[in-house]
Order: sequence, then structure tokens, then C-alpha cells
Amino acid sequence: MVEPNSDSGIERCEALVIAAWKTEAEKGGEQRSSRLERSAVVLERYLERQIRFEALVEELERWLTPREYSAGDALAAPDAQQKALHLPHSGGATAYDAEGKRFHQCGSGDAIWPSGDSKDGAATAAADEACRTMALTRAGQYWLEDQKERLALALYRYLLCDPTRRSSGESS
Repeated sequence: MVEPNSDSGIERCEALVIAAWKTEAEKGGEQRSSRLERSAVVLERYLERQIRFEALVEELERWLTPREYSAGDALAAPDAQQKALHLPHSGGATAYDAEGKRFHQCGSGDAIWPSGDSKDGAATAAADEACRTMALTRAGQYWLEDQKERLALALYRYLLCDPTRRSSGESS
């Protein structure tokens, strides 16, 4: 079966994977236990990362600017007047490539890079729903690097060790 667009194709694949999992789950036993254990490890890593994210945002709060967006608003785009690194605090956003195809979704703990700075090819990011971000402007970034080097390094370490970055694979 051919789907009309990539989003529909991905959704169909997700449905097939879920259906296959349900079939396997009914077979029970060891496979289900193994998946549960792997899921617990992944969840634990995610929660640990969220704790680090919240602590980092709290430490950076004096240099971050809270921004509110409505569904559909651009957080990052080539024509944005003031480019900033966005750290979503609530709600979510979707990044799109230059052709307007969905690239990946972002939520709390992720980073939305200024358009043109992204190494993953995303060209724009738009709010999926009402969302709030904490934005670090270029001026704030430069001041932080000059005056609070340790904190700037902690931010960069967090961003570089982001397991959700598509090009980095698994990291610690």
C-alpha cells in the first residue's frame, strides 16, 4: 500500500509496529519481561535527563527570556528577527526541513536551535500547541561565555550529550 505523504506513511508504520507488538505480547513471557526492563532503563535515562534539564534552566534563568507561543507560531525560522536557542519548558514544537516536511518533534528537555544553526537540517520549528520556551539570545550566549564560563560549558555539555539529536546516536 502506498500512502499519500510521508506523515501518513509513518503513522501507518507506527500502527503496524504496535499491532506486531500486541501480537508478540500475547505470546507473553520472556519477551515481554525483556521489553519492560529495556523500557524501564530508557525511562530512567529520560527522567535523569529531565532532572538535569530543569536544574540547568534554573541555573541559567537570569540569562533566559521566557517566550510564549500559540499553536502554529514559528519558534525558529530563516526570517526570525531575533535568533535564539529555545529550551521548551511546556508544550511542544515540530521542526521542518527546508521543503516543509516534518523532521522531528521537540518537547521539554530538547533544544530548538536558531534557524541556520541546526546541524540536523531543520529549517523551521513551529509550536504544535500553546507552548513556553526559555530563550537564550546571541547576546546572552556571548555574555555567558565571557562572564560565566563554567555555566556556558555546562549548557554546551548538556546540548552535546543530547540523546535525541538525530546525528549523535546514543550517548551518556
